Amino acid sequence: MNYNKMLGKRLADFKNLNIYSVKNGIVGQCVWYVRCRSIEKCKVDLGIYGNANTWYQTAVSKKLSLSKSPVSDSIACFSGGRYGHVIFIEAVESGTVYYTEANSNNDNKLSADDGVLKKQSVSSFVKRAGYQGCIVLTPKSREATKKEQYLTMKVIAKSGLNYRTNYKVTPSTYAGTLPYGTKVRVVKGWGWTTGGYTWYKILLGKKYYYCVKDWLGNN
Repeated sequence: MNYNKMLGKRLADFKNLNIYSVKNGIVGQCVWYVRCRSIEKCKVDLGIYGNANTWYQTAVSKKLSLSKSPVSDSIACFSGGRYGHVIFIEAVESGTVYYTEANSNNDNKLSADDGVLKKQSVSSFVKRAGYQGCIVLTPKSREATKKEQYLTMKVIAKSGLNYRTNYKVTPSTYAGTLPYGTKVRVVKGWGWTTGGYTWYKILLGKKYYYCVKDWLGNN
């Protein structure tokens, strides 16, 4: 691909709702985007969840392939700000980083520049505030994260735990209520902070749902 000719053009196919959907996170967020783009381009789902500023250390703990220098087909991680930031590196050629990202303007929704190809020199890219390094998307990464891991927790809310199909507290997202004391399988390492709540991803039967962290405790 001639990346210079593609500058300013959207590489991500947001019309592919099998990938670019709420099942991979909060639509429009940077972590949602890099997860979807990794699946779309590299067929790799790292299985990393949570805010962007936790991704690099999570990758370290998972013993994934890492690089301190930007490399093609990798996720650049930044710890700056309240939640951090992650960027998908499409290619590194002749000292230039070609990358795509989402939510660079902090509007928390799909914008005209989300998924659009941009570039920056390698020397300038690594000097960005909070730069930690890159998670390299390799077959090893795919194999290491093929199976999700779970924690067993229990409902501590006396009135029960409401679980939802999405991260928004609205009537349309309500899926059911688990009674006090119910044991719940929580996806390990997963946690979103949005709308004043921190959310967990839970597995009930063969389906995933979401619930507010505060109403779960240690088993």
